Amino acid sequence: MILNKKKVFIITFILLIILSVYGWLQCNQSTTLTQDIKEGIVLNKKNIHLIENKNDFETLKKYIEKPLIVSGNVQQISFDKSYGLIIINENNILISCKFQKDQNHILKNYKLNDLIHVKGIYKGSLDYLVLSNCIVNTK
Repeated sequence: MILNKKKVFIITFILLIILSVYGWLQCNQSTTLTQDIKEGIVLNKKNIHLIENKNDFETLKKYIEKPLIVSGNVQQISFDKSYGLIIINENNILISCKFQKDQNHILKNYKLNDLIHVKGIYKGSLDYLVLSNCIVNTK
């Protein structure tokens, strides 16, 4: 069966609308605030090896989308509507943290080399750990 140009146009238009709605829903879904998550995996000298090997996907996938708690010194500060920090922990592992906007008033006081305690959602590893929805962890 050969489709005429009008039917192809209508099908294409409908698919575009469906994809647009799906994309809009994905971009606008609400996320759980990190401060509402009570527990988290504390990364320190004793257990950093659990996620240090970037090539061990079986181990890493247990931690993806889980809250991690890390400490380190601020190495880099960026700001684009919310703060982003690169910190380095006691094992010399770099951690990239993109903070929630509600943390801006706290983070504006931090300077390079300041010690910071962070809780964020682990997204994966490149040459560094990637955390999103970060908050300054005061506990």
